[in-house]
Amino acid sequence: MNEIKIPQQYTPPRQYNICSNVFVNTQIPIVVFNSPLFLVSTSGGQERFWLYRVNPSSSEIVINENKVRDNRYKTYKSSNETKVLFEGELILIYRVEGDSVVIDYIDFTSIGLHIRGDNSSIKIGGSVLSRNTTIGARYGIIIN
Repeated sequence: MNEIKIPQQYTPPRQYNICSNVFVNTQIPIVVFNSPLFLVSTSGGQERFWLYRVNPSSSEIVINENKVRDNRYKTYKSSNETKVLFEGELILIYRVEGDSVVIDYIDFTSIGLHIRGDNSSIKIGGSVLSRNTTIGARYGIIIN
């Protein structure tokens, strides 16, 4: 696997909890086609979010440090969570709890990726992951 480029401003949270799966001290929670799928940084009390559009030949940041670069994507932040939409369809809900990022909803099927999940499990293609814990991995889930 080639070296994966991440934004210089990104500092991983202590823990990602993605659809009941816990990633402790993991730099990138989900890698698709050698690119992060999304990143959330909570360092310095400042929340930052990146979302990538990925395909086998390239990747592009479509939300860069909370700034939308492609108008088909929208983010809505309330007091306790952030919702991310693509062409009006909900694709991700996350919240920050201390130094952890919690994702209870993910559905990237509208952007061509077979990744869906709720608070009980995440489904990637035909695989289901539920209540797993990964500690100290550079990458949590890798999809190629």
